[in-house]
Amino acid sequence: MIKIGEFAKLGGVSIKTLRHYDCLALLKPARVDHYSGYRYYELSQLQRLNEIMLFKLMGFSLESVSHLLVQSSPEELAEMLGEQEARLCDQQQEVHERLAWLRSNRLQLESGGPTLNTQVVLKPQPALALITLKEMIIMEDRLHRQQTIARLLRQLDDMLPDGRQWREEPFWVMLECEQSEADSDLQRIEVGIPGKLPAPTAPLIDRLIPPRDNVLSLLYDPAGMQAEEARLAMFEWIQRCAYHFDGPFIELHYQDREQSMIELQRSVLASLPPQIKPIQRSKKTMSTATIVTKPAQLYIGKTRSFTMSTTDLIARFWEEFFTDWQSIQDMLIAPGTAGFHSLGLCYPMGEGESFDYMVAFPLKDNKLSSVPAGFEVTMLPEQQYVAVPAPGPKESIHKAYTYIFETWLPQQTEWEHDREKPDFELYPPEFNDFKEDSLLYIYVPIRKKE
Repeated sequence: MIKIGEFAKLGGVSIKTLRHYDCLALLKPARVDHYSGYRYYELSQLQRLNEIMLFKLMGFSLESVSHLLVQSSPEELAEMLGEQEARLCDQQQEVHERLAWLRSNRLQLESGGPTLNTQVVLKPQPALALITLKEMIIMEDRLHRQQTIARLLRQLDDMLPDGRQWREEPFWVMLECEQSEADSDLQRIEVGIPGKLPAPTAPLIDRLIPPRDNVLSLLYDPAGMQAEEARLAMFEWIQRCAYHFDGPFIELHYQDREQSMIELQRSVLASLPPQIKPIQRSKKTMSTATIVTKPAQLYIGKTRSFTMSTTDLIARFWEEFFTDWQSIQDMLIAPGTAGFHSLGLCYPMGEGESFDYMVAFPLKDNKLSSVPAGFEVTMLPEQQYVAVPAPGPKESIHKAYTYIFETWLPQQTEWEHDREKPDFELYPPEFNDFKEDSLLYIYVPIRKKE
């Protein structure tokens, strides 16, 4: 059981708010002491609090929330969310952010995605003082990561003052920090518990995480959701709602004797209001191949090598790119203006099976005075391409490539594949994270047959 004050801190709300929710029967304490009147909550009730906060983000009144919380059918929930979406569209000057959250949740429900108790919410987070240990890990080696975290926790037990033990704490924290400059496959992590050292004690670190105004938070039960699923859900929210990362991932591992929960956090910046457009189902199909001449354009981005067996890591590469997005935003064509798009450039394979993949954005005014550290610039010269739409889910990318190389190109008498030039995925403003109404294009370079 958790006292009301501690529960309020964990949930990011005030004690007054929890008392108000109690009066409205939205979130009643698990137990009230008959003698002192103190309210106590169970750890699992954080999920209920997150649901209330989520519905508030969508603009529902607390009276409506009490009805929504008892709805068990995803179809009923989706219908009610759709009705609220229509009301918010009549008040566009106030509802940019709320509608983005609403639409994302409705689409998740309609597509059979996560339920509302495993969704992302936006909340403030107070400062957090920690005692930590740090170490470098191999980024893509899950076993090495788990073993390192377990070892660091054991070391904390041996080194903490006053005989403190991490298992006896209300929560422990794992922070992902910067990658190694010498080896991009390595990353530093820190593991710690709340507190402050009475005196410097190497290698223990006094870490203060400052208060944050906008934190995306996803609370989940590790018995029912994998860490990779949670991070993917967080990344999808970032893309869908026009936020940008403003710090590393932080995992708060809550624990008591009966259960455990994990809260995945990441600070964000909302540099642009989410784009609100009527939902339109794409009528484009992969048979709509078009020959286009793309003018020369200067791009800035980052490149990494992949193999055909590691293409599933490309999504993680995009996520890492947006961590540094703020340092180049002023150089780019602004989202929402003519010409804005992004590319996933695939350079021709060399002698081995690896290929270079570049996340790239067009530069404003097609020029650049200097290249920020960690980025590179490439010029795509004027080139003719066959462009094929890839609507809907991610599988459409493979289908589009298959159509180009197995159907369209073999039928051509005038055109052939220009193998020396890169092909790419072009992500226009209509791209919507591979949902049903999403749209991107596959561009394959071509040239006249000799």
